[in-house]
Amino acid sequence: MCYRFKQNCAVCHSLGKNKVTGPGLEGVFSRVPSDDWMAKWIKNNKALIKSGDAYAVKILKESNGADMTVFEDLTDP
Repeated sequence: MCYRFKQNCAVCHSLGKNKVTGPGLEGVFSRVPSDDWMAKWIKNNKALIKSGDAYAVKILKESNGADMTVFEDLTDP
C-alpha cells in the first residue's frame, strides 16, 4: 500500500468496497469524471464543491454533508 494512502487516506477509506468513514475506493477511477478531477478533489474538495462542480456537489449530498480533509500540501508524484 502506498505510503501517501496509509498516511492520509486509510483512516477514512478502504481500498475495497467497505465503507469506513468515507466510501471504499475500489473502482473509484471508473466513477469519477477524470484523473484530473480526482486530483482536484483530493487536494481541495471544498473548493471544488464551492465552484459548483456538479459531481462534487453530488458526492457532498450523498455523504450527508460529511467533511473530507483537504490536502493542499500534497504534490503530484
